Amino acid sequence: MTDTQQPYQEPVAGLMTLGDVRNESEWRDYLAFGFTEEHVPELCRMILDEELWWADGASDEVWSALHAWRTLAQLRAESAIPALVELLVRIDEYDDDWASDELPVVLGMIGRAVVEPLRAFLADSRHGQWARAAAAHGFVEIAQHHPELRDECVAELSRQLEQFAKQDQMSNAFLIGDLIDLDGVEAAPVIERAFAANKVDLMVHGDWEEVQIALGLLDQRQTPPPDYRALMAAQMGFDPDEMLRNLDAVVQSRLQRKSEQQAAKKAKSKAKAKRKQAKQSRKKQRKRK
Repeated sequence: MTDTQQPYQEPVAGLMTLGDVRNESEWRDYLAFGFTEEHVPELCRMILDEELWWADGASDEVWSALHAWRTLAQLRAESAIPALVELLVRIDEYDDDWASDELPVVLGMIGRAVVEPLRAFLADSRHGQWARAAAAHGFVEIAQHHPELRDECVAELSRQLEQFAKQDQMSNAFLIGDLIDLDGVEAAPVIERAFAANKVDLMVHGDWEEVQIALGLLDQRQTPPPDYRALMAAQMGFDPDEMLRNLDAVVQSRLQRKSEQQAAKKAKSKAKAKRKQAKQSRKKQRKRK
């Protein structure tokens, strides 16, 4: 067991033995272990415990923080919000997919008390792009777990999107995706302005027409879709025309190779059939003799 500076008490200590969750389709009922509000401070200490975060990757203990934050979510522990928001920075610092996927859910389950801390985190451009994206998605989770807060969450996401001119295209696209998740039709004006200013990454959710379709404002496209291959080339720093020619050349080469392989296979099959026919013919001749 990892030697932490201050031992954990039960039932918190028991979380260090639960281990890997990758084969679990649903969260455990952590409250069944006897957790109550009195355990929140120790659970907060666990989710911030560096020794546990850096435990052996094959150990049960390395999963401790995840079990602890799931427990905090089920407790709806408002006093844990500062520690949970602090963890968002791990997403960019350590490329932490578990934090990216689960912290928005955890914060969303807690509810209204999370709105202001998430708003402040999202508005702070000093935080990393992916951490801020997770904070933004936290508003989607709040609305999904607490439908009465849906309008407030749409308003917060819209307020952040109002800053589209100061934000990169991908961040704006992520905000628009969250608004789509919440059927945020009332945010259509600011979304349209962001697209008109060319401040949205079209590779994420498509162009303004695609977003209107997703929001139910259009039934179908009214113009041809953008050339996403050319957009991708431009984003990668290549000349779009040259990249498209290269892609076409690769496709044609593969098609030619496939055609040649099929022709060779067909010729081989024909030769085999001829050999078989010749063999049968020789057998018949021997029988006649």
